[in-house]
Order: sequence, then structure tokens, then C-alpha cells
Amino acid sequence: MPVFFLLSGIYFGALNLIGVMAALLDKHRAKKGGWRISETRLMLLGALGGALLEWLTMRLIHHKTTRKKFMVGLPLMVLLHAALWCALLTLVLFWQKL
Repeated sequence: MPVFFLLSGIYFGALNLIGVMAALLDKHRAKKGGWRISETRLMLLGALGGALLEWLTMRLIHHKTTRKKFMVGLPLMVLLHAALWCALLTLVLFWQKL
């Protein structure tokens, strides 16, 4: 089971850091008028596992806060990720008891 925690921590940690960097970069480019990161890519990063810190970063820097798909969608993804993680943990624990 420690391997499960290690791998899931590395996976979610890396995707959350990438999500934070993407939100910060997009905000910077929005101010400077440069090339932007598409909303689809930002949502994809959230869907893959980086939703929590991406959403918190967007709230902190006031980026995309008027877009419902980010302010509702990312928190829903966080709940979905938590549910999936709990289900996987349950399966890992059950499998070990067999």
C-alpha cells in the first residue's frame, strides 16, 4: 500500500504543479497580450488530476473567475478525483486481504 500512496502522490503532485504553472503563465500572458493557453488545455490539466491547485491558484490570482466552467468544473473535478482515489484505495486494501 505505501507504493499506492507514493505513486498517487507523485502523479497528483506533478499535475497540480503543472496546473499552477499553466494558470500563472496564462494570467501573465493575458496581461502582456501574448500567446495564451487554451481553456481546453487548462481544463484538460484539471481533468487529468491537477484541478485542486489550479482552481485555488485561479482564485488567488483572479484568473478565469467569471468563467463558470472553471469555477464550477474544477471543484467538481476535485470531488471526482477524491472519489476515484478513495475507490482505488479501497480496491488496493481489498486486494491485499485476498
